[in-house]
Amino acid sequence: MTEPSVHHGPSAAELARIETLLARAQKLSTDSPDYSQAMALYREAADLGSPAAAFAIGQMYRLGAGMEANNTLAAFWYGEAARTGFPPAEMNLGVMHLRGLGLHPDPAAGLALIRRAAGHGNQPARDLLEEIRRAERRSNPGAASDQP
Repeated sequence: MTEPSVHHGPSAAELARIETLLARAQKLSTDSPDYSQAMALYREAADLGSPAAAFAIGQMYRLGAGMEANNTLAAFWYGEAARTGFPPAEMNLGVMHLRGLGLHPDPAAGLALIRRAAGHGNQPARDLLEEIRRAERRSNPGAASDQP
């Protein structure tokens, strides 16, 4: 009986290719901008396992960079990146859950993702959690709460 192979992420060659693709896509999306070519490069990098590329695709869909904005597709791509523990994607997907952007509102899932991003060192997530705590204290001054 043979053991199933375990994929441990991109190989060294794939990582080098991802770096090249990300650099070229970033340049194309800011300098020219040539969003369709940037999207193609980000897709190739995402297919190789890059959470940064999946996040960038989510950003392009959310912001409508070179296309009509699409929160459903943005949430999908943020989800792809968030599953790998990519903090900016966790943060953005959490906010989308809170606001019901591109998916059904789910405050519990949103807060869980934002907490996860904060735990991974994402400062905007930490700031948002603090803002939520302050808002809860203002609206409920008698209740002591350390958690949103």
